[in-house]
This record gives sequence, structure tokens and C-alpha cells, in this order.
Amino acid sequence: MLTEVIDWLKKNSAHQITLNVNEFTKSVVIDIDNDSNLARLVFWDDNSCMLEVMNINTGEYILNERHELSDVKDFVNIYAKFERSLT
Repeated sequence: MLTEVIDWLKKNSAHQITLNVNEFTKSVVIDIDNDSNLARLVFWDDNSCMLEVMNINTGEYILNERHELSDVKDFVNIYAKFERSLT
């Protein structure tokens, strides 16, 4: 499913994505650093995903969740939640 998620992100996200590959796992990462938030979305090849969004002014998490996903539709819903938390 990692390849499908990468393809979906390339078509539907304006954020830069980074592919991390090591001996044990592969992941795709989106890092965001703007005036309001520090954020990271990581999707691993085991179909798990981590969402982290922190408010720069308060240092508090807006979003800090890990999910196990079944299909790309699940990822699309999680990605929408990530995007909403950035506003």
C-alpha cells in the first residue's frame, strides 16, 4: 500500500514528500514548518501512520495520533484530518 499512498500524495498534496528507506522499513514523510505549526505525517510500509501537529506559540500538540490503516481510503481520511489540523 505504500506505493499507492505515495502516488496519491503526489497527485493530491502540495506538500513535499520524502521517502525513507532503510534495512528494516520504508516510509513516506511530510514535514511542515510554518508560522503556526510544526507538523509531521509518517506512513510506514506496515500500513501504520503517525500524525503530529504542534502549535509553535504554545508548544502544545494539536494532533498526536498513530493509526493502523486498511486501505488507501483510510489514508485519505487520515490525511484530511491532518490537513484540517494545520488551520
